[in-house]
Amino acid sequence: ILTMEINLPPGERYEEPARAVQFFRDLTERIRQLPQVESVSAGNPLPYVGWNVAYEAEQSAPVPAEQRPRAMDAIVMPGYFPTLRIPLLEGRDFSERDGDPTSSPVIVVSQAFARATWPGESALGRRVRLFRRGSGDPPWREVVGVVGDTRASTFAPERGWVYLPQGQPAFTELVLVIRFTGDQAAVVRDVRQLVWEVEPALPLHWNRLLADLVAER
Repeated sequence: ILTMEINLPPGERYEEPARAVQFFRDLTERIRQLPQVESVSAGNPLPYVGWNVAYEAEQSAPVPAEQRPRAMDAIVMPGYFPTLRIPLLEGRDFSERDGDPTSSPVIVVSQAFARATWPGESALGRRVRLFRRGSGDPPWREVVGVVGDTRASTFAPERGWVYLPQGQPAFTELVLVIRFTGDQAAVVRDVRQLVWEVEPALPLHWNRLLADLVAER
């Protein structure tokens, strides 16, 4: 799996969230057409990195803000889980419709998160909200899928991961994950060309295998 960081330039062009969403949709669709590419998606952060966020489950006992449970979280595009071979255990993957800012807020959670939050029960259809600094009053998000657990750096977070669809919110910085066969240098060259046809001055970082990045952690 090749990784490539895309950080869209600041300015008016991508100030509208829908434009950033469309850029990554168009780019991944074009990459998907390359003969050596098996699948492609994007997310931020990747499984071996991770940051965490406080959350509240609907109908849970209220606790002070500083005592809210925390989980790792990421923004991902459709196809992220199968590309990284993270198994879908219940429900569904994200669809392009989920990336529309006007769509109902949804979330996919990991098995560890589901077990910790609703022990012995299905997570599908349950609702949670995530609390970030400056996020105001966050929306309730319905769980539409449960996926397998992954590690972050050298540890498995106790409460696992939660995933939001790109577009809810829209990130201008995502990392492509490209499952390919054949020559890595050729894939890097071809993907660079596709990016630069749209954004000629855009710097592209990493261009490295996911396995190598994980091995360095």
